[in-house]
Amino acid sequence: MTAPLEETRAQPVEVTCPGCFHPREWDIAGVCPICHYRAGLEGRSGALLPVGTQLKGYVVGEKLGQGGFGITYRGFDVTLKMKVAIKEYYPSELVGRSTDRKTVVLNAHDHEDLFHYGLRTFLQEAQTVAQLRHPHLVRVLNYFELNDTAYLVMDYYEGEDLARHLKPAKGQTGVQMPWRRALKLLLPVLDGLQKVHQAGFMHRDLKPGNLYLTPDDDLIVLDFGSARQVTGTHTRSLLIFSEGYAPYEQYLQGHLNRQGPWTDVYGAAATLYFMLTARRLPSALERKQNDLLGQPDPLHPARHWMPDLPEALDAALRRALAVEPGQRFQSMVEFKRPLEAVLTAEEPTRPTPPKPTAAPEPPIKPPPKPKVAPEPPKSKAAPEPSKAAPKPSAVPERSAMPKQQTAIVGLAVIGLTALGGWWLWEEFGVSPKLPATPGMVAPPVLTPPVTESPPTVAPPVVEPRAYWTVEATPGTAQIRIMNINPAYRD
Repeated sequence: MTAPLEETRAQPVEVTCPGCFHPREWDIAGVCPICHYRAGLEGRSGALLPVGTQLKGYVVGEKLGQGGFGITYRGFDVTLKMKVAIKEYYPSELVGRSTDRKTVVLNAHDHEDLFHYGLRTFLQEAQTVAQLRHPHLVRVLNYFELNDTAYLVMDYYEGEDLARHLKPAKGQTGVQMPWRRALKLLLPVLDGLQKVHQAGFMHRDLKPGNLYLTPDDDLIVLDFGSARQVTGTHTRSLLIFSEGYAPYEQYLQGHLNRQGPWTDVYGAAATLYFMLTARRLPSALERKQNDLLGQPDPLHPARHWMPDLPEALDAALRRALAVEPGQRFQSMVEFKRPLEAVLTAEEPTRPTPPKPTAAPEPPIKPPPKPKVAPEPPKSKAAPEPSKAAPKPSAVPERSAMPKQQTAIVGLAVIGLTALGGWWLWEEFGVSPKLPATPGMVAPPVLTPPVTESPPTVAPPVVEPRAYWTVEATPGTAQIRIMNINPAYRD
């Protein structure tokens, strides 16, 4: 037995809302803050399926949206335990509900052919769209006939439609979206619509309300309207389209042959115009009448409302929104090209780090020359070396200061240590005797080479000369200073 309502009002329990299937904790007699479902709500439209209706493996929830030829509900897949969207074929001007509140019945017998023609097209559309796989097209999961009508099961997306997202706050005129973001959102949608056109279908009702913006900042195309337009070929009242987004050819009853991909190009461009300017276009019918009367086009260029809009983007919009179908881009591929070109060309102007460029290579510097003692000016009294001997790499200057002598000796010691050789200088001017070391090259001789029978050379008379004795073993060097003239010891 069900407890009285008065006893359950004050008992909040954790439940799943029958209208939106969101787990929540709220008063059973209250209203769901998400879908506004309330048990026993009076005044609910009789055209809607009751909340909780079973459709094969799905449960019907609250309404998501309703148009001239169908109703879309929140739904729940009992098998997969996930939320879905369920679309019911329901041309409201042709049908109503039976007493069971589920079965669809015709309002008049003369509507039968028209109803079934639209029903077949609805199922054909479902079958075609179900075969398309694109991340920016709503995915069809299942479709079936029941209750004398047909149903389409699609993915359910969290988020909000673009119209609600761009709806101005109270007291504001509108929300203009930055043009770079608008292009990045819409370009993938155009790619998905191109796939739909290649499959032989068109949307025919592109507008912000039929584009869903997900939390991941992706736009998803919803509610394909081919069945809607097919029905419209038979009765003027069922020509369903949205003022400001439909081109002129959609106002012409019985002229589907004038419609094509360029029809969706107009709707996509009108949607982009709204995203950029926060303003809806004047009706295409009004624009056509002004054109026939020779009056100015009531449509202002987008740059009128957004001065920083690139001229190339504004020009692409003007062409896509031409009143005459033949003056527009004839496919989504053609429409995409100038939009992508604008986005690519303007990308470097964004406040991002500049593209790295190769830095100029510095000039190659030659390896540093080994440091050698500077050659002092030759003394006039210094004897010249023998002509037969090669020029020595460095000749110690007799008149050099003690610091210069020390530098020369230090350089000689480093060379001896690196080569692993050793030098032996006689204490009083005897020529050096170099041992033959296999695999090594003797360093440059610092004194003139000795001939086979060198003459005895007397010490210079200009000034006394210091002599050094260097004892070395391979890998080490030891210096001993001997017979240093007192004049050099300071």
